[in-house]
Amino acid sequence: MNAHFDFVWRSLRRLGLSESEADAGARRVFVLASRTLKTTPPQREKRLLFAMVLRVASSHRRRRAKLRRAASRFEPTEQSEPEQANESGRARHALNEILAVMELEQCSVFMLYELEEMSTPEIAGLLDVSVETVCSRLHNAREEFDSALRRQRAGIGSGAKA
Repeated sequence: MNAHFDFVWRSLRRLGLSESEADAGARRVFVLASRTLKTTPPQREKRLLFAMVLRVASSHRRRRAKLRRAASRFEPTEQSEPEQANESGRARHALNEILAVMELEQCSVFMLYELEEMSTPEIAGLLDVSVETVCSRLHNAREEFDSALRRQRAGIGSGAKA
């Protein structure tokens, strides 16, 4: 189980959780998983953990959206993000901003393929979908990512959909 902690934590971060939220989310994933991992074959552990990562990230995104809607009623002006310390930090921040607003299904495939460097058959097995579905989601995710990156570079928004 500990062998997968880094993967779980990175996945949560890339699916839009902050560092502290990813810490708490990873603990939640392993608490949930502890019940079923005892009877799960080792080759299926990662698949089970990633399914739980998606549930935790999805729940977090819904909660964040609710809070954002509630806060927008009381804060008429948008606050800017603090300036990142260096180019690497700015790039990581830009990537996280874009990933945080992508559809969860597309974001997860994009993240697993592009950032975790998993193959499409590995992703299909992890998500329990066909390779064709993975390819389709990856294609759509790349288009969404490229579009969000162009908007971000043009200063049109923070990766949010137009």
